Amino acid sequence: MPRRWIVLSFEGLSNLALGPYGSSWNATPRFDRLAATGVTWDRVIIPNEDVAETLRRFWESPLGSRTWIEAWRDQGPVELLLPRDADSPPIEAVRSGSAEADVEGGARNVSPSSMTKLAETALGLGFDACTLIDLEPRQAVCQEVDATGLGQTFAALIDRIGSPEIDGVEPEDWSVLWVHSDLLTRCWDAPHWLFPIDDDEQDTEPDDPAEDYMSESGAADRAVAERGVADAPPPLLPGLLPPAIKLGPTDHPDWTTSWMQTYGCQVRLLDYWLGLLADLIAQDPRDIGLAVLGTSGFSLGQDGWVGHRVGPIRSPQIQVPAILHWAGVAGHADWAPLRWPALEPLERLASWLVPVPPSANITSANPSPEAWARAATPGEASVLTVSSRASQVITTSEWFLVRQGDSPAQLFLKPDDRDDINDIADRCPEIVAELIRSAEGTSSADPADGDGFS
Repeated sequence: MPRRWIVLSFEGLSNLALGPYGSSWNATPRFDRLAATGVTWDRVIIPNEDVAETLRRFWESPLGSRTWIEAWRDQGPVELLLPRDADSPPIEAVRSGSAEADVEGGARNVSPSSMTKLAETALGLGFDACTLIDLEPRQAVCQEVDATGLGQTFAALIDRIGSPEIDGVEPEDWSVLWVHSDLLTRCWDAPHWLFPIDDDEQDTEPDDPAEDYMSESGAADRAVAERGVADAPPPLLPGLLPPAIKLGPTDHPDWTTSWMQTYGCQVRLLDYWLGLLADLIAQDPRDIGLAVLGTSGFSLGQDGWVGHRVGPIRSPQIQVPAILHWAGVAGHADWAPLRWPALEPLERLASWLVPVPPSANITSANPSPEAWARAATPGEASVLTVSSRASQVITTSEWFLVRQGDSPAQLFLKPDDRDDINDIADRCPEIVAELIRSAEGTSSADPADGDGFS
Protein backbone atom coordinates (compact mmCIF):
# COMPACT_ATOMS: atom_id res chain seq x y z
CA MET A 1 0.00 0.00 0.00
CA PRO A 2 1.16 3.63 -0.53
CA ARG A 3 3.17 5.49 2.08
CA ARG A 4 1.29 8.73 1.35
CA TRP A 5 -2.29 9.43 0.30
CA ILE A 6 -4.11 12.25 -1.43
CA VAL A 7 -7.82 11.99 -0.64
CA LEU A 8 -10.41 13.98 -2.60
CA SER A 9 -13.94 14.02 -1.16
CA PHE A 10 -16.87 15.76 -2.82
CA GLU A 11 -20.37 16.69 -1.79
CA GLY A 12 -22.93 16.25 -4.55
CA LEU A 13 -20.92 13.71 -6.58
CA SER A 14 -23.39 11.36 -8.27
CA ASN A 15 -22.15 7.95 -9.34
CA LEU A 16 -24.88 8.04 -12.02
CA ALA A 17 -22.73 10.58 -13.90
CA LEU A 18 -19.52 8.51 -13.85
CA GLY A 19 -18.38 6.00 -16.44
CA PRO A 20 -17.09 3.44 -13.89
CA TYR A 21 -20.65 3.25 -12.51
CA GLY A 22 -22.31 2.70 -15.86
CA SER A 23 -23.10 6.23 -17.04
CA SER A 24 -23.91 6.17 -20.75
CA TRP A 25 -24.59 9.90 -21.13
CA ASN A 26 -21.53 11.49 -19.51
CA ALA A 27 -17.97 10.78 -20.65
CA THR A 28 -15.43 10.60 -17.81
CA PRO A 29 -12.29 9.03 -19.34
CA ARG A 30 -9.97 9.91 -16.43
CA PHE A 31 -12.35 8.38 -13.90
CA ASP A 32 -12.53 5.35 -16.19
CA ARG A 33 -8.73 5.11 -16.26
CA LEU A 34 -8.44 5.32 -12.48
CA ALA A 35 -11.09 2.66 -12.03
CA ALA A 36 -9.42 0.42 -14.61
CA THR A 37 -6.11 0.65 -12.74
CA GLY A 38 -7.43 0.82 -9.19
CA VAL A 39 -10.17 -0.48 -6.91
CA THR A 40 -13.79 0.64 -7.29
CA TRP A 41 -16.49 0.17 -4.65
CA ASP A 42 -19.90 -0.57 -6.11
CA ARG A 43 -22.12 0.12 -3.09
CA VAL A 44 -20.78 2.65 -0.61
CA ILE A 45 -23.42 4.33 1.57
CA ILE A 46 -22.93 7.46 3.66
CA PRO A 47 -23.91 7.01 7.34
CA ASN A 48 -25.06 10.60 7.87
CA GLU A 49 -26.24 13.51 5.73
CA ASP A 50 -24.17 15.79 7.96
CA VAL A 51 -20.84 15.78 6.11
CA ALA A 52 -18.82 16.65 9.22
CA GLU A 53 -20.29 13.63 11.01
CA THR A 54 -19.68 11.35 8.02
CA LEU A 55 -16.03 12.37 7.79
CA ARG A 56 -15.59 12.24 11.56
CA ARG A 57 -16.58 8.59 11.50
CA PHE A 58 -14.00 7.96 8.79
CA TRP A 59 -11.21 9.81 10.58
CA GLU A 60 -12.02 8.12 13.91
CA SER A 61 -12.20 4.62 12.45
CA PRO A 62 -10.09 2.20 14.50
CA LEU A 63 -6.85 0.84 13.10
CA GLY A 64 -5.68 -1.56 15.76
CA SER A 65 -5.42 0.29 19.07
CA ARG A 66 -5.47 3.74 17.45
CA THR A 67 -7.74 5.77 15.22
CA TRP A 68 -7.10 6.32 11.52
CA ILE A 69 -5.92 9.90 12.09
CA GLU A 70 -3.62 8.91 14.96
CA ALA A 71 -2.01 6.16 12.92
CA TRP A 72 -1.30 8.47 10.00
CA ARG A 73 0.08 11.28 12.16
CA ASP A 74 2.82 8.89 13.25
CA GLN A 75 3.95 8.86 9.60
CA GLY A 76 3.88 12.64 9.11
CA PRO A 77 1.56 15.68 9.09
CA VAL A 78 -2.06 15.19 8.04
CA GLU A 79 -3.70 18.24 6.48
CA LEU A 80 -7.18 19.25 5.33
CA LEU A 81 -7.74 21.74 2.48
CA LEU A 82 -11.15 23.39 1.99
CA PRO A 83 -12.02 25.77 -0.89
CA ARG A 84 -14.01 28.88 -0.03
CA ASP A 85 -14.98 32.09 -1.80
CA ALA A 86 -12.69 35.00 -1.06
CA ASP A 87 -15.48 37.34 0.05
CA SER A 88 -16.82 34.94 2.69
CA PRO A 89 -16.85 36.15 6.29
CA PRO A 90 -13.87 34.92 8.33
CA ILE A 91 -14.24 32.15 10.87
CA GLU A 92 -12.49 31.88 14.19
CA ALA A 93 -9.37 29.74 14.16
CA VAL A 94 -9.81 26.56 16.15
CA ARG A 95 -6.75 24.83 17.53
CA SER A 96 -6.33 21.21 18.46
CA GLY A 97 -3.88 19.89 21.00
CA SER A 98 -1.09 20.27 18.45
CA ALA A 99 0.77 23.57 18.45
CA GLU A 100 1.00 23.41 14.66
CA ALA A 101 -2.74 23.05 14.07
CA ASP A 102 -4.32 26.14 12.56
CA VAL A 103 -7.05 27.41 10.30
CA GLU A 104 -6.04 29.82 7.58
CA GLY A 105 -8.69 31.93 5.87
CA GLY A 106 -12.43 31.82 6.28
CA ALA A 107 -15.63 29.99 5.49
CA ARG A 108 -17.70 29.71 2.36
CA ASN A 109 -20.60 31.93 1.38
CA VAL A 110 -23.22 29.21 1.56
CA SER A 111 -23.79 27.88 5.08
CA PRO A 112 -20.50 29.02 6.65
CA SER A 113 -21.41 27.12 9.82
CA SER A 114 -21.07 23.86 7.87
CA MET A 115 -17.51 24.67 6.82
CA THR A 116 -16.70 25.87 10.32
CA LYS A 117 -17.99 22.62 11.77
CA LEU A 118 -15.90 20.56 9.36
CA ALA A 119 -12.74 22.53 10.22
CA GLU A 120 -13.45 22.23 13.94
CA THR A 121 -14.08 18.50 13.61
CA ALA A 122 -10.83 17.89 11.73
CA LEU A 123 -8.66 19.91 14.08
CA GLY A 124 -10.36 18.49 17.14
CA LEU A 125 -9.50 14.97 15.97
CA GLY A 126 -5.84 15.79 15.42
CA PHE A 127 -5.35 17.17 11.90
CA ASP A 128 -2.10 19.12 11.89
CA ALA A 129 -3.53 21.94 9.77
CA CYS A 130 -6.71 23.01 8.02
CA THR A 131 -6.19 25.48 5.18
CA LEU A 132 -9.16 27.26 3.63
CA ILE A 133 -8.32 28.07 0.01
CA ASP A 134 -9.39 31.55 -1.11
CA LEU A 135 -11.10 31.33 -4.50
CA GLU A 136 -11.21 34.21 -6.94
CA PRO A 137 -14.78 35.39 -7.64
CA ARG A 138 -16.63 33.94 -10.64
CA GLN A 139 -19.50 36.07 -11.90
CA ALA A 140 -20.46 33.83 -14.81
CA VAL A 141 -19.70 30.46 -16.35
CA CYS A 142 -15.95 30.33 -16.93
CA GLN A 143 -14.35 29.95 -20.33
CA GLU A 144 -11.10 28.47 -19.03
CA VAL A 145 -10.73 25.50 -16.69
CA ASP A 146 -8.02 27.28 -14.68
CA ALA A 147 -10.43 30.04 -13.63
CA THR A 148 -13.02 27.71 -12.12
CA GLY A 149 -13.33 26.99 -8.43
CA LEU A 150 -12.17 23.41 -8.95
CA GLY A 151 -9.25 24.65 -11.06
CA GLN A 152 -8.11 26.98 -8.29
CA THR A 153 -8.57 24.22 -5.71
CA PHE A 154 -6.47 21.71 -7.64
CA ALA A 155 -3.81 24.37 -8.27
CA ALA A 156 -3.53 24.93 -4.51
CA LEU A 157 -3.35 21.17 -3.91
CA ILE A 158 -0.63 20.67 -6.52
CA ASP A 159 1.36 23.51 -4.97
CA ARG A 160 1.04 21.87 -1.53
CA ILE A 161 2.10 18.45 -2.81
CA GLY A 162 5.49 19.93 -3.62
CA SER A 163 8.31 18.18 -5.41
CA PRO A 164 10.22 15.03 -4.51
CA GLU A 165 13.78 15.35 -3.26
CA ILE A 166 15.88 17.19 -5.82
CA ASP A 167 19.62 17.88 -5.48
CA GLY A 168 19.59 16.98 -1.81
CA VAL A 169 16.60 19.21 -0.94
CA GLU A 170 14.13 17.36 1.29
CA PRO A 171 10.61 16.89 -0.15
CA GLU A 172 7.51 18.43 1.40
CA ASP A 173 6.68 16.82 4.75
CA TRP A 174 3.18 15.32 4.78
CA SER A 175 1.59 11.90 4.98
CA VAL A 176 -2.03 12.67 3.98
CA LEU A 177 -3.45 15.63 2.09
CA TRP A 178 -7.25 15.58 2.26
CA VAL A 179 -9.21 17.98 0.03
CA HIS A 180 -12.94 18.34 0.62
CA SER A 181 -15.11 20.34 -1.79
CA ASP A 182 -18.77 21.33 -1.89
CA LEU A 183 -18.47 23.20 -5.20
CA LEU A 184 -20.71 20.72 -7.02
CA THR A 185 -23.53 21.81 -4.72
CA ARG A 186 -23.11 25.58 -4.85
CA CYS A 187 -21.29 26.88 -7.95
CA TRP A 188 -21.58 25.49 -11.48
CA ASP A 189 -18.85 27.48 -13.21
CA ALA A 190 -17.48 24.78 -15.56
CA PRO A 191 -16.98 25.81 -19.22
CA HIS A 192 -19.86 24.59 -21.35
CA TRP A 193 -17.51 23.48 -24.11
CA LEU A 194 -16.67 20.52 -21.87
CA PHE A 195 -20.05 19.06 -22.86
CA PRO A 196 -20.31 19.58 -26.63
CA ILE A 197 -23.78 19.26 -28.11
CA ASP A 198 -23.93 17.67 -31.56
CA ASP A 199 -25.72 19.68 -34.22
CA ASP A 200 -27.80 16.60 -34.97
CA GLU A 201 -29.26 16.81 -31.47
CA GLN A 202 -30.58 20.34 -32.01
CA ASP A 203 -34.12 20.90 -33.19
CA THR A 204 -34.24 22.17 -36.76
CA GLU A 205 -37.10 23.50 -38.84
CA PRO A 206 -38.42 20.67 -41.06
CA ASP A 207 -38.54 21.10 -44.80
CA ASP A 208 -42.06 19.71 -44.94
CA PRO A 209 -44.45 20.67 -42.08
CA ALA A 210 -46.75 17.78 -43.00
CA GLU A 211 -43.87 15.33 -42.66
CA ASP A 212 -43.05 16.75 -39.24
CA TYR A 213 -46.70 16.44 -38.20
CA MET A 214 -46.72 12.73 -39.02
CA SER A 215 -43.34 11.99 -37.44
CA GLU A 216 -42.88 10.55 -33.97
CA SER A 217 -41.17 13.70 -32.70
CA GLY A 218 -43.95 15.82 -34.18
CA ALA A 219 -46.55 13.77 -32.31
CA ALA A 220 -44.62 14.29 -29.09
CA ASP A 221 -44.48 18.03 -29.68
CA ARG A 222 -48.23 18.14 -30.31
CA ALA A 223 -48.88 16.25 -27.08
CA VAL A 224 -46.70 18.71 -25.21
CA ALA A 225 -48.51 21.65 -26.75
CA GLU A 226 -51.92 20.19 -25.90
CA ARG A 227 -50.93 19.90 -22.23
CA GLY A 228 -49.83 23.52 -22.17
CA VAL A 229 -46.22 22.62 -21.46
CA ALA A 230 -43.62 25.38 -21.67
CA ASP A 231 -41.06 25.62 -24.46
CA ALA A 232 -38.01 23.38 -24.49
CA PRO A 233 -35.00 24.66 -22.53
CA PRO A 234 -31.53 25.09 -24.05
CA PRO A 235 -29.33 21.97 -23.91
CA LEU A 236 -27.00 23.64 -21.38
CA LEU A 237 -28.34 26.09 -18.83
CA PRO A 238 -26.68 29.43 -17.97
CA GLY A 239 -25.98 30.70 -14.49
CA LEU A 240 -23.81 29.56 -11.59
CA LEU A 241 -26.45 28.51 -9.06
CA PRO A 242 -27.21 24.77 -9.04
CA PRO A 243 -30.90 23.79 -9.14
CA ALA A 244 -33.03 22.76 -6.21
CA ILE A 245 -36.31 22.20 -8.01
CA LYS A 246 -39.24 19.88 -8.51
CA LEU A 247 -40.20 19.44 -12.15
CA GLY A 248 -43.94 19.37 -12.71
CA PRO A 249 -46.31 18.16 -15.44
CA THR A 250 -46.27 21.55 -17.19
CA ASP A 251 -42.47 21.60 -17.44
CA HIS A 252 -41.01 20.50 -20.74
CA PRO A 253 -39.56 16.96 -20.45
CA ASP A 254 -36.21 18.20 -21.78
CA TRP A 255 -35.59 20.12 -18.57
CA THR A 256 -34.27 16.97 -16.91
CA THR A 257 -31.88 16.36 -19.79
CA SER A 258 -30.67 19.97 -19.76
CA TRP A 259 -29.98 19.88 -16.03
CA MET A 260 -28.20 16.53 -16.37
CA GLN A 261 -25.99 17.85 -19.16
CA THR A 262 -25.17 21.02 -17.24
CA TYR A 263 -24.30 18.90 -14.20
CA GLY A 264 -22.27 16.71 -16.55
CA CYS A 265 -20.16 19.78 -17.39
CA GLN A 266 -19.19 20.11 -13.73
CA VAL A 267 -18.28 16.42 -13.46
CA ARG A 268 -16.23 16.59 -16.67
CA LEU A 269 -14.33 19.53 -15.18
CA LEU A 270 -13.53 17.36 -12.17
CA ASP A 271 -12.57 14.54 -14.54
CA TYR A 272 -10.15 16.87 -16.34
CA TRP A 273 -8.34 17.94 -13.17
CA LEU A 274 -8.35 14.42 -11.80
CA GLY A 275 -6.46 13.29 -14.90
CA LEU A 276 -3.81 15.99 -14.47
CA LEU A 277 -3.37 15.09 -10.81
CA ALA A 278 -3.10 11.37 -11.58
CA ASP A 279 -0.42 12.07 -14.21
CA LEU A 280 1.52 14.17 -11.71
CA ILE A 281 1.37 11.45 -9.07
CA ALA A 282 2.46 8.81 -11.59
CA GLN A 283 5.70 10.74 -12.17
CA ASP A 284 6.38 11.25 -8.45
CA PRO A 285 8.69 8.65 -6.85
CA ARG A 286 7.28 9.14 -3.35
CA ASP A 287 4.71 6.29 -3.56
CA ILE A 288 1.51 8.36 -3.38
CA GLY A 289 -1.97 6.84 -3.48
CA LEU A 290 -5.06 8.66 -4.76
CA ALA A 291 -8.57 8.22 -3.34
CA VAL A 292 -11.76 9.81 -4.73
CA LEU A 293 -14.80 9.64 -2.46
CA GLY A 294 -18.31 11.05 -2.51
CA THR A 295 -19.83 12.32 0.72
CA SER A 296 -23.28 12.85 -0.81
CA GLY A 297 -24.97 12.25 -4.13
CA PHE A 298 -27.13 14.44 -6.37
CA SER A 299 -30.70 14.03 -7.59
CA LEU A 300 -30.92 14.01 -11.38
CA GLY A 301 -34.65 13.62 -11.94
CA GLN A 302 -35.54 10.93 -9.40
CA ASP A 303 -39.18 11.57 -8.41
CA GLY A 304 -38.97 14.71 -10.55
CA TRP A 305 -36.38 16.37 -8.29
CA VAL A 306 -33.12 17.94 -9.42
CA GLY A 307 -30.65 19.19 -6.83
CA HIS A 308 -28.62 18.38 -3.75
CA ARG A 309 -30.60 16.93 -0.84
CA VAL A 310 -33.96 17.88 -2.28
CA GLY A 311 -37.21 15.96 -2.18
CA PRO A 312 -37.60 12.59 -0.47
CA ILE A 313 -34.43 10.62 0.24
CA ARG A 314 -33.54 8.22 -2.54
CA SER A 315 -30.58 5.91 -3.05
CA PRO A 316 -28.72 8.18 -5.52
CA GLN A 317 -28.50 10.80 -2.74
CA ILE A 318 -26.72 8.53 -0.25
CA GLN A 319 -24.96 5.94 -2.43
CA VAL A 320 -21.65 7.48 -3.43
CA PRO A 321 -18.63 6.69 -5.60
CA ALA A 322 -15.37 5.46 -4.10
CA ILE A 323 -12.24 4.76 -6.17
CA LEU A 324 -8.73 4.06 -4.87
CA HIS A 325 -5.63 4.01 -7.04
CA TRP A 326 -1.95 3.46 -6.36
CA ALA A 327 1.11 2.32 -8.27
CA GLY A 328 1.27 -1.40 -8.93
CA VAL A 329 -2.33 -2.28 -8.06
CA ALA A 330 -3.28 -2.99 -11.68
CA GLY A 331 -0.47 -5.49 -12.08
CA HIS A 332 -1.26 -7.46 -8.93
CA ALA A 333 -2.68 -10.80 -10.07
CA ASP A 334 -4.81 -11.29 -6.95
CA TRP A 335 -6.81 -8.10 -7.48
CA ALA A 336 -8.86 -8.79 -10.60
CA PRO A 337 -11.60 -7.69 -11.24
CA LEU A 338 -10.69 -4.65 -9.11
CA ARG A 339 -14.27 -4.03 -7.97
CA TRP A 340 -15.45 -4.41 -4.40
CA PRO A 341 -19.12 -5.44 -4.63
CA ALA A 342 -20.09 -5.62 -0.95
CA LEU A 343 -22.34 -3.07 0.72
CA GLU A 344 -20.13 -0.81 2.84
CA PRO A 345 -20.54 2.33 4.95
CA LEU A 346 -18.12 5.03 3.81
CA GLU A 347 -15.99 4.86 6.96
CA ARG A 348 -15.19 1.19 6.30
CA LEU A 349 -12.84 2.33 3.53
CA ALA A 350 -10.52 3.74 6.19
CA SER A 351 -9.21 0.20 6.69
CA TRP A 352 -7.83 0.33 3.13
CA LEU A 353 -6.02 3.64 3.55
CA VAL A 354 -3.56 2.31 6.09
CA PRO A 355 -0.12 3.75 6.90
CA VAL A 356 2.80 1.54 5.94
CA PRO A 357 6.09 1.89 7.86
CA PRO A 358 9.12 2.35 5.57
CA SER A 359 10.34 -1.19 6.29
CA ALA A 360 6.98 -2.87 5.59
CA ASN A 361 6.04 -4.89 2.54
CA ILE A 362 3.56 -2.67 0.71
CA THR A 363 1.57 -5.67 -0.58
CA SER A 364 1.05 -7.17 2.88
CA ALA A 365 -2.26 -5.36 3.42
CA ASN A 366 -3.82 -6.52 0.15
CA PRO A 367 -6.94 -8.68 0.61
CA SER A 368 -6.86 -12.20 -0.72
CA PRO A 369 -8.98 -13.56 -3.59
CA GLU A 370 -11.08 -15.31 -0.93
CA ALA A 371 -11.91 -11.91 0.57
CA TRP A 372 -13.13 -10.71 -2.82
CA ALA A 373 -15.35 -13.78 -3.13
CA ARG A 374 -16.86 -13.21 0.32
CA ALA A 375 -17.55 -9.58 -0.55
CA ALA A 376 -19.43 -10.63 -3.69
CA THR A 377 -21.83 -12.78 -1.67
CA PRO A 378 -24.99 -10.94 -0.49
CA GLY A 379 -24.98 -10.75 3.28
CA GLU A 380 -27.15 -9.59 6.15
CA ALA A 381 -25.30 -6.31 6.67
CA SER A 382 -27.25 -3.05 6.76
CA VAL A 383 -26.24 0.60 6.75
CA LEU A 384 -28.36 3.11 8.64
CA THR A 385 -28.21 6.68 7.35
CA VAL A 386 -29.03 9.50 9.75
CA SER A 387 -31.00 12.32 8.13
CA SER A 388 -33.14 15.23 9.25
CA ARG A 389 -35.38 14.51 6.25
CA ALA A 390 -36.47 11.02 7.29
CA SER A 391 -37.08 9.06 10.45
CA GLN A 392 -35.52 5.87 9.05
CA VAL A 393 -33.19 5.21 6.12
CA ILE A 394 -32.00 1.60 5.84
CA THR A 395 -29.89 0.08 3.07
CA THR A 396 -29.10 -3.63 2.83
CA SER A 397 -27.62 -5.73 0.06
CA GLU A 398 -31.15 -6.47 -1.21
CA TRP A 399 -33.38 -3.65 0.04
CA PHE A 400 -33.67 0.11 0.52
CA LEU A 401 -36.24 1.31 3.06
CA VAL A 402 -37.10 4.92 3.85
CA ARG A 403 -39.77 6.31 6.16
CA GLN A 404 -40.64 10.00 6.27
CA GLY A 405 -41.87 10.90 9.75
CA ASP A 406 -45.01 8.92 10.59
CA SER A 407 -45.77 8.09 6.95
CA PRO A 408 -45.77 4.46 5.83
CA ALA A 409 -42.37 3.08 4.95
CA GLN A 410 -41.36 2.73 1.31
CA LEU A 411 -39.39 -0.30 0.14
CA PHE A 412 -37.31 -0.74 -3.02
CA LEU A 413 -35.54 -3.80 -4.39
CA LYS A 414 -31.75 -3.54 -4.62
CA PRO A 415 -29.65 -3.39 -6.64
CA ASP A 416 -32.20 -3.83 -9.46
CA ASP A 417 -34.28 -0.69 -8.80
CA ARG A 418 -31.41 1.75 -9.07
CA ASP A 419 -33.50 4.95 -9.00
CA ASP A 420 -36.09 3.74 -6.46
CA ILE A 421 -39.02 3.82 -8.86
CA ASN A 422 -41.16 0.87 -7.72
CA ASP A 423 -42.30 0.98 -4.10
CA ILE A 424 -43.14 -2.61 -3.12
CA ALA A 425 -43.71 -2.08 0.62
CA ASP A 426 -47.37 -3.11 0.42
CA ARG A 427 -46.37 -6.42 -1.19
CA CYS A 428 -43.62 -7.24 1.32
CA PRO A 429 -44.94 -6.19 4.76
CA GLU A 430 -42.94 -8.87 6.57
CA ILE A 431 -39.66 -7.54 5.11
CA VAL A 432 -40.59 -3.97 6.07
CA ALA A 433 -41.35 -5.08 9.62
CA GLU A 434 -38.11 -7.03 9.93
CA LEU A 435 -35.95 -4.18 8.60
CA ILE A 436 -37.56 -1.67 10.96
CA ARG A 437 -37.29 -4.03 13.93
CA SER A 438 -33.62 -4.67 13.21
CA ALA A 439 -32.88 -0.96 12.73
CA GLU A 440 -34.62 0.03 15.96
CA GLY A 441 -32.56 -2.52 17.83
CA THR A 442 -29.35 -1.11 16.34
CA SER A 443 -30.27 2.53 16.96
CA SER A 444 -31.19 1.94 20.60
CA ALA A 445 -27.50 2.36 21.42
CA ASP A 446 -25.81 5.76 21.47
CA PRO A 447 -25.32 6.72 17.79
CA ALA A 448 -21.95 8.20 18.63
CA ASP A 449 -20.75 4.80 19.84
CA GLY A 450 -22.07 2.72 16.95
CA ASP A 451 -20.86 2.45 13.41
CA GLY A 452 -24.25 2.25 11.69
CA PHE A 453 -23.29 -1.16 10.37
CA SER A 454 -24.69 -4.42 11.69
